[in-house]
Amino acid sequence: MVFETFIFITAVVFTLFGYSLGRKRANYNLVEQSVAATIDGLAKAGYLKTVGTGDNMVILKHDDKTTGT
Repeated sequence: MVFETFIFITAVVFTLFGYSLGRKRANYNLVEQSVAATIDGLAKAGYLKTVGTGDNMVILKHDDKTTGT
């Protein structure tokens, strides 16, 4: 019983430590930049059908009949 209690307390302590460390280092802007870079890369490689360029680029549905790049 003592061993299980020790393991439980250790798990709680390190869970709280990891949670606090993660909150301090969280950079939500990084996620937004990563998603934008992925979408741009897929569009340039031809995996996404798009119309327009730059901030005016629109991703089309796969069954849209509008001509895209």
